[in-house]
Amino acid sequence: RPRRHPPRSPRRPPPQRTPAPADTSPPAVPAAEPTAASVLAIIADKTGYPVEALAPELDLEADLGIDSIKRVEILGAVSETFPALDVNAINPGDIRLVSDLLALLKGAADNP
Repeated sequence: RPRRHPPRSPRRPPPQRTPAPADTSPPAVPAAEPTAASVLAIIADKTGYPVEALAPELDLEADLGIDSIKRVEILGAVSETFPALDVNAINPGDIRLVSDLLALLKGAADNP
């Protein structure tokens, strides 16, 4: 007896794979003006404290143990993150509370 093969179905081309759409969103660029969240993130990075542990009413030295040298480091990081901001006019000794730093930075941003 001759072998019978089932009828062949017409060959279909393989399905076309479409590449994933390219990410067209612009790269993340820091805001031109520091926000409380961005400054708290810098303080957290420089001190090792979690951002959640930081609040505007905290005393930098008494509550967080941040000395004058660390304040200068924080201002340097702010300057790197926000190059348009003139932090050289800020006296690190004027910064007692986290809110003082935020206010001074807002003032520097308002007076370029």
